[in-house]
Amino acid sequence: MPTNSNRPLQQTLSLENGAKVKARFTSQSAEYEALWVRGTTDVYIIGAKAGQTMSVTIQAEKKKNVPNSEEDAGFDVFNAKNNELIGDGGESWSGKLPENGEYAISVVGDHGNTAYKLKITVR
Repeated sequence: MPTNSNRPLQQTLSLENGAKVKARFTSQSAEYEALWVRGTTDVYIIGAKAGQTMSVTIQAEKKKNVPNSEEDAGFDVFNAKNNELIGDGGESWSGKLPENGEYAISVVGDHGNTAYKLKITVR
């Protein structure tokens, strides 16, 4: 798991009950495969600069036994400094970042345990 800081995470992001940090990085692009566990939130932290564009996509397994299931995992993008929501992802999101600092991608699922692939790119 890449890391870019020894600071306690609580200084940079207020985590809710059940949230767990899966990765923390500063590279331009990263892909993760993970399993979202019901009742938890997976959090990914990335450092970026004002004016850069972040793109996030998620592919989640579809549950065959859940009627009308369109997606089984989605994400939101937050400014980690103030927890301001800057992107509501669903399956994909892209946007220009407002300031230098750390951003958090919060992944949640809809139905039981869900395997997913998350791709994060900053340019």
